[in-house]
Amino acid sequence: MERKKPFLSITTILTIVLVAIVIIRIIAIVLKSLAIHPS
Repeated sequence: MERKKPFLSITTILTIVLVAIVIIRIIAIVLKSLAIHPS
């Protein structure tokens, strides 16, 4: 009894996109910190 709603799909996609953006920002910050302070 699964109901597929376009709205849920859209919100899911938006959530994934937002999470991806946050992850990319975190990675960018980490890379910058590593560049500033090389191990």
